[in-house]
This record gives sequence, C-alpha cells and structure tokens, in this order.
Amino acid sequence: DRGVEPAQLARILGLTPARVSQLVKDGRKQRRNPMTDPGTLEEQPTVALAVVTSVKGVLMARRKDGIPPWTFPGGEVQPGETAAAALTRRVPAETGVEIRPVLLFGRRIHPRTSRTMVYLAAEAADDSAEPKVVDTEDLDAVEWVSLEEARERMPDMYAPVKEHLDAVLGGSSRNAT
Repeated sequence: DRGVEPAQLARILGLTPARVSQLVKDGRKQRRNPMTDPGTLEEQPTVALAVVTSVKGVLMARRKDGIPPWTFPGGEVQPGETAAAALTRRVPAETGVEIRPVLLFGRRIHPRTSRTMVYLAAEAADDSAEPKVVDTEDLDAVEWVSLEEARERMPDMYAPVKEHLDAVLGGSSRNAT
C-alpha cells in the first residue's frame, strides 16, 4: 500500500517474500478504524489531582458516576495553566476547601483511561476547613478521611500516593471528623 514491492520489503526486513506477503495480508485484516484508534484521537487534557492533607486526614470526594467511586479532588489543566494553578482553582470549586500546593510527586498515564495524570501534594490553607459538595454535578460527597479509610476506598491507589500518605499521615489511625 505504500509503494514498496513485497520482494524489496523482504530484503529490507530480512524475511522471505512469502512471510512478508503473510504479514501484509494479516495487517490488512487488522486495519484500525481511524475514528477510534488512540493514535488518531485528539489529545486529552492532563488531569491534576490534589492529595490534600490536614490534621483531619486526607480530603476525598465521591463521584456521582462511580468512575471511580472515590477520588482526590482536581480536574483538567487548561491550556497555559500549571497543574498547581489548576488545583488552586478546582479544589475550592469542588470542595470549598482552599489549598496550598506543596509538591508534585507523581505523573503517569492512567491505566484505565489513558489520560495523563499529575499528582500534587497539597495542604489545606485552613486546618479547620469543613469540606462541602460545591460541584453538585459530579460529586455527591466530600470529606476528610483517615489513612485507613482512604486505603479501603481506594484499594488500587497509585503507589506514590500511598507512599506520600504514609509519610504525611504516618500510618496513624487518625479519625475523620
């Protein structure tokens, strides 16, 4: 299909012409649909999540769609915006809790969504802040939870998040309030 004869391709690849013909035939059968092939889809914005800690524990939100059931607050990073700026904007808009981003400690391609995820450690600007659902479209609960509760709610928690929470919350059995 690209103007290379099978015999020439066989020489280039060091294969027999019969094997090249078979590979080409198999490739035509597996041709991808350009509308759903990830290589042809528009790049999705990066998602930043804030792992917000205070003396009350770690801030978690329950999603209405259940995908995933529990998450850390955050959202998409807008063009030209830093992850820290996105979280300073998004976390109060979701939870009513003002934050101070402290440290970027993780970045990955999410294994289920293929989205680029950025994880920042953050502190509540006011330790007495009481979270509330501000983003009623996506969330139905936001609350401070203990390290143990966070582990129960997110059994497949990203390893750097677990390590960060262990370091900050010390594996203690703090109770959520």
